[in-house]
Amino acid sequence: MPHPAKPPPGGELLDRGFPLYPDRKGATNAPSQGFTLVELLVVISIIAVLVAMLLPALRQAREAAGNIACLGRLQQIGVGIASYTQENQDYLPYADSPFWLYNSSGNGANPTYSNWSLLITGTLAGGSGLASDSNFVKSTLAFRQKLFTDVDTVPAPGDVLDYSCHPRLMPSVGYFQPPFGGGPWPASYDASTGQPFACYTFGRIDNPSQKILIMDGTQILPGGAGAKASNLDGAAINASTNFLLTGTNSWGSQQPFNGGPNTDSQGWTGNWGNIRWRHFENTSANFLFVDGHAASVWYHSQFDTGLTQANVQVNR
Repeated sequence: MPHPAKPPPGGELLDRGFPLYPDRKGATNAPSQGFTLVELLVVISIIAVLVAMLLPALRQAREAAGNIACLGRLQQIGVGIASYTQENQDYLPYADSPFWLYNSSGNGANPTYSNWSLLITGTLAGGSGLASDSNFVKSTLAFRQKLFTDVDTVPAPGDVLDYSCHPRLMPSVGYFQPPFGGGPWPASYDASTGQPFACYTFGRIDNPSQKILIMDGTQILPGGAGAKASNLDGAAINASTNFLLTGTNSWGSQQPFNGGPNTDSQGWTGNWGNIRWRHFENTSANFLFVDGHAASVWYHSQFDTGLTQANVQVNR
């Protein structure tokens, strides 16, 4: 019986039913049908190494994006402050005005009850800028949340404010009766004279490119952050030893500034109202300077920061 003809080359081999030719070890030359266990483990190991290399870069990119967004917010706040001063004889907005004022005629509702975030919102988005105007406060909530909420803060519901202002340049104003009795007390006053501070005008601030005006503020958890900086440099705003009030200090203008313990507060105690160095894993804070530029400043420890006394100290 004659032998079958040699099969033609190429793809016709399987189509015509010819058997595959074995190699020298007896295995067919058919293509592999999958990974071996060793090959799979190698691929998984390579992927794990690549992920480990990429994750820090992705985290740094995310932190950098959040930091840029924060700086952009501060610059927009600066535009709002500049617009406010143009409409108010060059005066900076006040940090806060208590609901109840004490004056020579006695106790009465404060017609200018507000804070600096509402005043700026009124300038940028339109409206009265008064906390007592419920329609204005409600209609501008989304705007304020977008402008005054930092992306690197702990999410908090409601009307939050994650930035603080310089308590000498933008002080709280007016007299108020504290809810626990005593007073009347001025919200921000010169301990040497007992007189309340007035807000600064831009023209009275020396070295505006050096002086900080708005900064990343400590959150009060739960619930957001305070609307004013009343605890810079580790001392209450009405403490006579605080150089922010007296205009002098014994450290020297180029000495490091006390950056605080860099923690958020649980309730209205602790580090509230201070600078919060929250960016880049708690090693940096963002500041708006009086001249309108925003910049990041590093933090190594409470007494080792990129700020000096010259960035904070103001004189009257």
